[in-house]
Amino acid sequence: MMDAKLLSGPPQVEFVDGKRLLSRDLVIDLGKQFWDLELWAAFTRNDDGPDWSISRSYQGTTIVRVRAGFCYDGASIPGWAQSFIMGAKENYEIAGCVHDLLYRLQAPRGESDSVFHWVARSGTKCVSATRGFFGWATLRLAGWAAYRANGKLKE
Repeated sequence: MMDAKLLSGPPQVEFVDGKRLLSRDLVIDLGKQFWDLELWAAFTRNDDGPDWSISRSYQGTTIVRVRAGFCYDGASIPGWAQSFIMGAKENYEIAGCVHDLLYRLQAPRGESDSVFHWVARSGTKCVSATRGFFGWATLRLAGWAAYRANGKLKE
């Protein structure tokens, strides 16, 4: 297995009303296959237009594309815990964007949290194993509220 790798270059983000707005497409090869995520995507309709895609690379890894214009709030970790648990913001900006997309789309929650952990622990600006574990654990404990709220937005 390899680390998650950006295929689009660093994300360009604008701040609008306290939210992050993606200024250009974000494409990331997760570096391994997330079976549940790919299976979920295969059976999910994208009626809102091509705002996202989840596919498999020729190497068998999962690729996630988040389209420009996606508005997100970053990691679903309480603000007080973000700097303590995850460290510098650049360590989890990409992980937070992909994770927020997956929560908004109501992708399987466990798989979504695993993607956040995997991306945060990948690359040269990865978080430490301890911080990565605590970030993941916080999402597992407290992320249900954000996941549930996003589900109500879709109804």
